[in-house]
Amino acid sequence: SDSALKAQVDPDTLVPVRVSKEAKNFAGIPRQVILTINYWQMDESVKKIIKAELSFDDYDSLETVDDYKLNIKLEPFTYVDLVNNAAFEIHVYVGLFMLMSLLNCGFIVMFWFFHRIFTRLKFPPALRIWKYMRVLIPTATYGWLLAVPSLSIVMLTAYSMFIEMNFVFFSD
Repeated sequence: SDSALKAQVDPDTLVPVRVSKEAKNFAGIPRQVILTINYWQMDESVKKIIKAELSFDDYDSLETVDDYKLNIKLEPFTYVDLVNNAAFEIHVYVGLFMLMSLLNCGFIVMFWFFHRIFTRLKFPPALRIWKYMRVLIPTATYGWLLAVPSLSIVMLTAYSMFIEMNFVFFSD
């Protein structure tokens, strides 16, 4: 029955299907329905659906005709699309953040190094990174100490209201 099927479906695995708002001619009844499914090809035989979109086309005003054409498009996501649509686990994003931070620091050191090598000054200035750190670290720490406790209180309150008390926005 319907309730037995609902018990077997894990809500975390469901993918919402969004309806496209890009209709060319909105007058009448759509005769062509296009379902676009974007997926992640995990291995040779496993595809994970990441995003789905429904769009309508070929409108007419004949209400007596009840047939339509359904097109299903399966499109694989590229790596960048997977990153942008949050398809990976959290450790992948932490690793990407750390990699980008290290690359950024490396470019700064390279920039300083090339300017130090090709300068015409007899006594080129040293890299004064620690002076900058003495200015930046206390203010960042102070901002973190101000933000984290207050945001934690708000997040714990929201969690207790919506999760623990089974608060439901849309019920059947």
